[in-house]
Amino acid sequence: VDGRFLVRHVPTEQGIFDLAFCFGGSIHHEKLFFKEAQWITASAPLRPHRFLNDLLLFHAGTLGGLPCRLTRPCLRIRGQGVTSSSFLDPAPAFQQTVTDSVHAESSA
Repeated sequence: VDGRFLVRHVPTEQGIFDLAFCFGGSIHHEKLFFKEAQWITASAPLRPHRFLNDLLLFHAGTLGGLPCRLTRPCLRIRGQGVTSSSFLDPAPAFQQTVTDSVHAESSA
């Protein structure tokens, strides 16, 4: 399950989101910031992205400061905290986007 992830808003801090992801059997967290119309991560603040999806695709293709690549988004049940069971039901659309993006880059 390494690389499975979900993004959630941090309600107590404006413009800050939490990227929760699995790595090595544990759940890790990375802060995402939306500042000046750009998305950045705490571990790679010099790599801004215009869209959240671009940031996620970047981390699907390279580590970029994270301990693993992002592989598949997961569904989170509203009102429940992030637990290991949050990562068991991946949403397949992101994986197809990553695959399409890799094919487009390799054919360019």
